[in-house]
Amino acid sequence: EGVIATRGIERRQELEDEMERRVVNNKDEWYMHVDALTDLTNIARRQLPYARSNAYVGELNYNIDLFRLANYAGRLISRMDNNGEAGLREVVPRAEAYLSGFYSNYRPEVDRAVAAKLLPIYFDKVEDGHQSPQAKAQLEFAGDVSTLVATLFENSFLTDGERLLSLLSSDPAALIRQLKGDPAIQFVSQLNGDHERLVLSALRPLQEQETAAQRQHIASMMAVFPGRTFWPDANGTMRVSYGSAEGYVDGENIDQHYMTYLSGVIDKYQPGDYEFDLPAALIQLYEEKDYGRYATEDGRMPVCFLGSNHTSGGNSGSPAIDADGQLVGLNFDRVWEGTMSDINYDRSICRNIMVDIRYVLFLTEKLGGASHLIEEMTLVE
Repeated sequence: EGVIATRGIERRQELEDEMERRVVNNKDEWYMHVDALTDLTNIARRQLPYARSNAYVGELNYNIDLFRLANYAGRLISRMDNNGEAGLREVVPRAEAYLSGFYSNYRPEVDRAVAAKLLPIYFDKVEDGHQSPQAKAQLEFAGDVSTLVATLFENSFLTDGERLLSLLSSDPAALIRQLKGDPAIQFVSQLNGDHERLVLSALRPLQEQETAAQRQHIASMMAVFPGRTFWPDANGTMRVSYGSAEGYVDGENIDQHYMTYLSGVIDKYQPGDYEFDLPAALIQLYEEKDYGRYATEDGRMPVCFLGSNHTSGGNSGSPAIDADGQLVGLNFDRVWEGTMSDINYDRSICRNIMVDIRYVLFLTEKLGGASHLIEEMTLVE
């Protein structure tokens, strides 16, 4: 929606068309840049079907918890095969900690419903030449996807966390012998093995070619557009992003103010709802307008504010600092239309969302009763 609203694709196409026009008109000067865009386009076109299939398989491995467990179990099996029982026992404490946390929230009935939705998408959407022959054979043997899913979940040792953790603790080698015959582990191993052979073996070389072509393309753009500003890919680096606290007009043409207040939190209050329930003490503080020194001049309690900073995945928790170097908030999200900013930053709608530090201090002192922490801080009025 954000890309469409800001004509992101059209603007990119216009830029590339202008680049091609300039290069063609100045071949003697820019002859080395003639094929840069064509090469990148051709690689992207060749890569697309493999990338699409890889995305579908990624959905299975990430969103079906049984598949995630199967992949983890596969690593334990490999550890036993490669390092023996002594090598396996070295990682048992770490495996126990991970699996205990995993199973504390695992609900097989929910996971089974997810698998029943996602597996048909794999068989319907992934092109035939990219599908795992062994997975298709198991589907054919089962007769339909629902029967296949039932077989995997009802016969897998992985769905019983209590039993698995008990055996891992008492006899890890016996657990590995049990897991080697597990139908879910075998299915996932076969699916991913075929995916490696049919898709990833072709996709990875294309991705390497794309990286090289991207470098050439950017070098060409910098030569052809010497007055244009280019930003490096800063993902994975320490960086500072500059912006202003400001609102925007959203996709429904609503003017979104840059600040939200506790009254809005109260408006969304829903008793018993895991997202919108509120402690009674917070409601009382609101009703009594007991905000201490953290309220605005007009007596409202600020909660969050928007900024035009360019943020990305991994920025959550980053400090928001004002022009004087003082902490004014913590970054944690982006507005809906601005989630496309990694590929098409547009200042008109790209906004990051920060919790106002006054709200953090208010909750710490007034709701949490931890005024001793406040006393340790230097607060600037």
